[in-house]
Amino acid sequence: MKVTIKTMDDRQKKSRFILAFMMLCYCLPIAYVFAAKNMGINAENNSFIIFTLLFQPFYLFVIPTVILSKAFNINLKQTLPLKELRGSEILVVILLTVLFLPLMSVVASVLSRYVNTSSSAAVSAYIQAFPLPLSLLVFALLPAISEELVFRGVFLTILREYSEIEAIVISAVFFGLAHNNAYQYGYGFFAGLFLAYLVCSTGSLYASVISHFTINALQVVLAYIFKNTSQIANITEEAAKQTTFKQNSILIVIFFGLFCITAEQFSKRHKIEGKKFVGDSLQDKNIITAVLLSAIAVLWASIKARGM
Repeated sequence: MKVTIKTMDDRQKKSRFILAFMMLCYCLPIAYVFAAKNMGINAENNSFIIFTLLFQPFYLFVIPTVILSKAFNINLKQTLPLKELRGSEILVVILLTVLFLPLMSVVASVLSRYVNTSSSAAVSAYIQAFPLPLSLLVFALLPAISEELVFRGVFLTILREYSEIEAIVISAVFFGLAHNNAYQYGYGFFAGLFLAYLVCSTGSLYASVISHFTINALQVVLAYIFKNTSQIANITEEAAKQTTFKQNSILIVIFFGLFCITAEQFSKRHKIEGKKFVGDSLQDKNIITAVLLSAIAVLWASIKARGM
């Protein structure tokens, strides 16, 4: 998939899009909060919170993508991999996602021992406070569409000009960093690898949108079922008492095995093409700058959260 840019140095122009977007990703929320305070808006007001959650995917992802694509002469229609999926492909994508979730829970469990998870708890509290349809819209559908538009739509396509493997890894790095805290970075990075793999395998952004929505929707439904975090904690603690480390390990191995088998069969039909990881993207100063500045922002946010 090629990106149409009417300039001499295509790669530099494209990577500048990535750098500009990542900077906006951190600056826009600060500007939004600052503007709200100057307007005398109570940030804890429920109406303001709902409006912010509904508007966030647009001002943070969709609008900057459209504006920057115009600024850097990127043709979004030609850039986005919008190949239609067959019904069987959709079913396999959902199956792979369901098998991938237990592996993500292991990553989340490990991360929770070392980094602050307050952001995840806050999201869970909002989910439980809102009606289920609103929670599915705000926390599942809108993020799936808007985030995939940027990270697996534009970013991945730009980075694929270096190599498929580099594109998968680097786009996952940016996806994790965009979440602006250490806990969600680790979780987002591994999810980003999987979602990018789906797009590279199928050639369709719809695959990652469906998978992303499935992941978010299942998390929303689970959080909605267990109305408060203490109830979840009690259930988790009780389950931990009834299952041994060996039993949990066996379950993880089974899910991992099923995931690998399904992914292998899927990959036979949808082979990822392109060069192996050669490191060309790491020589692009715009990409390196974007990664470093994003990492600093995440580190600062994590330190600030730990100090609260």
